Parts: sequence; C-alpha cells; structure tokens
Amino acid sequence: FVAWWQPTEVFRLDEGMPGFEREALRLAPHLVERFQGGSPGVAIPGGYLFLVNETAAFEDEGEVTLSRFVRIDEGFQVTAISPQFFLFERGREQATGLARQANRLIAGFRVASAGAYLATIDLDEVLATLLDVNVQETKNG
Repeated sequence: FVAWWQPTEVFRLDEGMPGFEREALRLAPHLVERFQGGSPGVAIPGGYLFLVNETAAFEDEGEVTLSRFVRIDEGFQVTAISPQFFLFERGREQATGLARQANRLIAGFRVASAGAYLATIDLDEVLATLLDVNVQETKNG
C-alpha cells in the first residue's frame, strides 16, 4: 500500500497482523509531490505499476487533474513515470483503479460530467510510454 509519493512511503498488511507495518520510505523526484490517490499497484516484471492522479491549480483553469502511470521497482523506488494523459475531459477526471489480466490493464476512471468508465490498455504499450527518472538524482535529493 503506497501511503504517500514524496517521499514514497509503502506499508504492508499481512494476514494475522494487527495493523500496517512500514515496508519502505524512499526519496522520490519532486515531480511526484503532486501525485495522489489512484490505484493499487499491479505486479510487472521488476516491480509494480500504479495509476495516479496529478492535480495542479492554474489561474485561468482552476484545479486540473490528469493521470499518469508510475513504475516502482521491487525496492519501492520510483523509477519511471508516463506523460500526463486524460480520456475524455481534460482536467476533469480521476483515475480510480487498476487491475491486470495477462498482458492487458483494466483502468477505472470517474469523469466529472459522464460517470464512471473502464478502459483496457495493452501493458506493453503503457510500459513503452514510461520515462525513466534519474534514480541517482533522487537518492541525493
């Protein structure tokens, strides 16, 4: 469970445990400071993939929310981020979930004016959009 993105704080809950236990606390690129909510992670080779919301405020548009995919490695370090995207209404939808079925991703979205939608996306196509972040820069702040 990712509780926060900057720093990236991950908790574990195992069957029989009385509560959550911190699994990792990692520095991350400053870009992830605006990430919130989104999805549980799905396992991919070498780590996990998440679908997150990124919200920013603009004078002329007000608050705008876009989505991104985020890859973290098995040590829970943010390693890559997709460009921002939206499905129907720029800035007015939120990612709500992510699941994996073989080589397909199923992503949930809530669209302000149109309700809820599910989108299916090829996993390899999503992985091809990811831009590596400089892990060395991340570790040194």
